[in-house]
Amino acid sequence: MTGPRFERVAIVGVGLIGGSLALDCRAAGLWGSVVGVGRTRANLDIALSRRLIDEASQEVAAVAGADLCLLATPVGSLVAMAEALAPHLSPGCLVTDVGSVKGGIVEGVAAALPAGVDFVGSHPVAGSEQQGAGAARQGLFAGAPCIVCPPATATPAAVEQTRALWAAVGARVEVMEPGRHDRILAAVSHLPHLVAYALAAAALEDDGEACRRLAGTGFQDTTRIARSSPELWRDICMLNRDAVLASLDRFEARLAAMRAAIAGGDGDALAARFAAARAAVEEIDE
Repeated sequence: MTGPRFERVAIVGVGLIGGSLALDCRAAGLWGSVVGVGRTRANLDIALSRRLIDEASQEVAAVAGADLCLLATPVGSLVAMAEALAPHLSPGCLVTDVGSVKGGIVEGVAAALPAGVDFVGSHPVAGSEQQGAGAARQGLFAGAPCIVCPPATATPAAVEQTRALWAAVGARVEVMEPGRHDRILAAVSHLPHLVAYALAAAALEDDGEACRRLAGTGFQDTTRIARSSPELWRDICMLNRDAVLASLDRFEARLAAMRAAIAGGDGDALAARFAAARAAVEEIDE
């Protein structure tokens, strides 16, 4: 594995994404010393015990001296976190994040950082419903998309470093404008989580005890992501409100058409809609 070398790395929020990136980069010798910064001592202790990090701190000043700072806190806190970190970041440090909303956040974080510190937004589209340092695993990003969203002020060198960082762990990297990122992710990530939450709640409303007992793998697969953090997904939906609402409108229109076909006894129309949806999924699988 080849990629950019960073001598001192600060991970702010050592969870599934930050911890998994640390495992890959440390195994490949791409990172030197790593300090984890977080609010919860118990999670930091897990990160230390798993050797995701070398040092742990609950103070933002611990990022001093880092040449790479990874922001892996909830999206709703990213701009405020950047403001808190700003006085402690060293000139030449590259800052990136892993948030799944970029509009407003990319420019907001970039504006909060001092001169000489570059920020380039990142979104590795990988993970699971699990959280915390205990969920980190090697190979999480292999073959997964990673979207890089630079602000207008980012230097070409910083964009290339960020792209190369994610490519080094096997991600399929694409550079994209933040607004387009948010429209696409609303459709393929944010909407599915909303649907999973709604489906899990609706399915268990009628004879819930029997539904829980008899739910098979289809239901479990479809609702797996409803195990994700409610607070995290609340923030994502609020921050990406317009794009999420547009995706919901498209989904509701298609669901209404299927309902109309069932209500009208039009099996051919229903089958045609199923076939079109299956063809779309098969294109993703290719």
